Order: sequence, then C-alpha cells, then structure tokens
Amino acid sequence: MKRALFLVVLTTLAFTACHRVPDNKPEPVEQEQITLRHVADERFYSVTMQPSWENTLVVFGIDNKLDVEWPDGLTPDAERELMKKLFDDETSTTFEEACERMLSTNWFEEDEDMAIKEVRQSNGLSDEWSSYSYLTVESTARTDGELLSVTINSEMYRAQAAHGIYYGREFIYDTRERKVVHLSDLVDTALLGPVIMRAVEDLEVNADVREVVHEEYGEYPSVTSLPVPDEFVIDSTRSTIVLYYQVYEIACYASGSQAVVLPVFWLSKHLELTPYAKKLFGPTAYL
Repeated sequence: MKRALFLVVLTTLAFTACHRVPDNKPEPVEQEQITLRHVADERFYSVTMQPSWENTLVVFGIDNKLDVEWPDGLTPDAERELMKKLFDDETSTTFEEACERMLSTNWFEEDEDMAIKEVRQSNGLSDEWSSYSYLTVESTARTDGELLSVTINSEMYRAQAAHGIYYGREFIYDTRERKVVHLSDLVDTALLGPVIMRAVEDLEVNADVREVVHEEYGEYPSVTSLPVPDEFVIDSTRSTIVLYYQVYEIACYASGSQAVVLPVFWLSKHLELTPYAKKLFGPTAYL
C-alpha cells in the first residue's frame, strides 16, 4: 500500500515538473486596435487673373476634392508618414489640419505670364470659368488582422494644360509590430534593381511591363537593372509583392503607370529575405 502511494506521488510530481510554466515566459504581443474613419469634402474657388499679353481679365476655377479613409490608432510617426503620402504635407500636426490645408490651399500659382488679382470661394462649378483646375485625393483602407494597407490615388490638372497627372501611393502598417513597413524591411534594396529586371524578363506575369521596357530601353541593350520604386503592396495571401512605378518613372505618359510582380518564393531564390520578411511571409514562402 505504501509502495503504491509512493508511486502515485512520484508520478504526480513528474507530471507537474514537465508541465511547469517557465518564469521567463514572454508577454503576449498586444495588437494595435485600428478603426477607420471616412472623410469626404469638396471646395471650389474662382481665381481672377491678368494675362501679361492683354488687358482683359480671365477667371479660372479650382476644385479641391477629398474622399479618404483614415485609420485611427496609428503611432505618431506612422500618422506623419501617411499624411505625407496623402497630401505631401510634412508640417501639419493632425489629420484634420492636413485635410483643411489640402482643401483650402490655392495651389494655382502665379507665374510670369499670369498675375493673380483675386481668389474667392465659390459655391460650385460656374459657367463664368474659362477653364478650371482640380486636385483630387482618394484613399481606401483594408486590413487582414495584422497588416493595414492604404491605397492612395491622386489626380491633378492645371487649367489649359495638355493633360493632367495622376499617381498612386501605398501605405502598409504592421499592427503587431506597430511600424510602417518599407521595402527595405523585406530585402536589401541596394541589390534589388537587377532582380526586378530579371523578374520582368523571366516571368510571364510581367509580360506587359516587359513590352514597355523593351520599347523604352530597346536602344540601350546594356540596361540590366530597373530603379527601385517607393510604392509596393503585399497581397493578402502573403505570397506576392507588387512594385508600382509612377507615370514617367520608367515609361512615357502614354504607357501609364507600371506594376512588376515579384512572387515571394521566386524572389527568395535571387535575394535573401530579411528576418522580418521571413517571419511575415512564413517558412513555406521562401527557400
């Protein structure tokens, strides 16, 4: 009986020792709570200008339009970076201040051929305007529970110009690490240029870009590298990085913006992923 009781006590102690919670167990990472706010507004202005070559006055219009999703809950540094991408604003201290500046700033600059006589707010589009300029900023946000992605589209046209200009920007925020994700967090960007060119040449998914690149650089056969763009997205399956080039960045205006697809597994065969990238994409996504 004593021997049986001894064995029970010994077994219990052994089980407890095997399942003892270590004293240095790491604290669970608290995920940042992000909420989205939709903000939309539009302002109109009329600008009376004096052309240098005649005595009559000319009235142009300005239409500033804002339609964005803003994520609340970012770190202060991330907020400043997002405001820079949205509005090219590096001095506003709050999102509300940046919105007001964008909507109210008269960006129709005076030049040597046109002197501004008067700027006044308007109730809307007017027949008195001989032409009008516009600035539109739009953004949409999405999250997969860990990464928050904001896609920004902006378009600008100056009255009587041959055409407008548009550009897209991307903002990626890791809610667990509480930081903005840059391309340099994933790979060594100093080595990425030749890899991008190889992806354009070798991967059929980039066939359209290949055609544009051959047309632009065909007379320069020694070109073996493409510039590393600022903008990129990570797909929801964590298997692909897409690089975005703005208009004029690697092609003419008529060719438009360009997107180069880099499958993560393919990329890992040509360039070492950073420890952060390996953690983000998971062990099956790279060699």
